[in-house]
Amino acid sequence: MVITGLLHDVVEDEDYTLSNIRDEFGDEVAALVSALLITPSGLGAVEFAIVGVLVLVGVDAGVAVGIAILDQAISYWGLMAVGAVVYVVSGRK
Repeated sequence: MVITGLLHDVVEDEDYTLSNIRDEFGDEVAALVSALLITPSGLGAVEFAIVGVLVLVGVDAGVAVGIAILDQAISYWGLMAVGAVVYVVSGRK
């Protein structure tokens, strides 16, 4: 599933089509790639991939989910907090 997520990004971002995926990986993989939900900036799919990779390397699933949530919090909410401080300090309205 992680690989299909990466291939989905390739189809979205590069000059690579589902036909290319079908030719190289087969009908099943192409069907999975086309069935993945399209989310803004990969939101959800990225976290799923993080959990999948961590579980593959032997991390407990619960810990992997916690790491993905923490990564999400730092990536998105950390930037928003810094932006809010800069906005307040700059005095703009």
